[in-house]
Amino acid sequence: MPTKQWFSRRGKVLFNRKKTLVSRSFSDQYPVLFVKANMPSRGAAVIAAMLVVAIAASLAALVFERQQLAVRSIENRMDASQIRWIERAASDWARLVLRLDARTTTMDHLGEPWAMSIQQTELDPTIYGGARAGTKDAKAVLSGQIQDAQARFNLRNLLQTLDQGQSDRSSQAGQLSALDLQALRKLLAAIGLDASYAEVIAAYALSPGFGRAADLLLVPGIDQTIYERMERYMIVLPQRSAININTA
Repeated sequence: MPTKQWFSRRGKVLFNRKKTLVSRSFSDQYPVLFVKANMPSRGAAVIAAMLVVAIAASLAALVFERQQLAVRSIENRMDASQIRWIERAASDWARLVLRLDARTTTMDHLGEPWAMSIQQTELDPTIYGGARAGTKDAKAVLSGQIQDAQARFNLRNLLQTLDQGQSDRSSQAGQLSALDLQALRKLLAAIGLDASYAEVIAAYALSPGFGRAADLLLVPGIDQTIYERMERYMIVLPQRSAININTA
């Protein structure tokens, strides 16, 4: 049973021998009951409350971060879509210029409108729909130039075909053109490369998978540096073609 005790008006705090808080009273007329309160239990409650707050804050931060990632992903897709539309517009403009050139002349040279390069033109934000096409220090610009594919050496010429007007491999005799092979050797020597690459390139040109200039990287001995020098002078077209000396 609890023990009754009278207190003075000063309301002193009483402790038992174990230094445990017992009770507090502000009256000397009414008895009170001794109630033992364990001090460490209050600290545990505070720690538990802090843990709950920390977990809630962590979950809120995680949800906010995922929401930000979702928003950024949507913005990136929108920006990529706007950039593709700009590239498509530039391609349509190039087709229009080439069609007009085909109607007006039969000889291509560097003095025609199609050969004029587009200098770096800053794009207005209304063109790319507010997409983040640029950076804080650089604005979004558009530049480009149409190049004549026949200004480069066509590696397809290394294959001697029965029908010069067809590109089907069924019509190929599977033999190398000695004249074009010699021209390739001279071209390699002119750009400062070993002329012996001509035979290796010609051997790979006979393979069915050889269909673009980037396939030169598969040729033994040709690394990225050598390929970059070759790529400016060589190309792979669907069929044999002559070199246009006006644009070469």
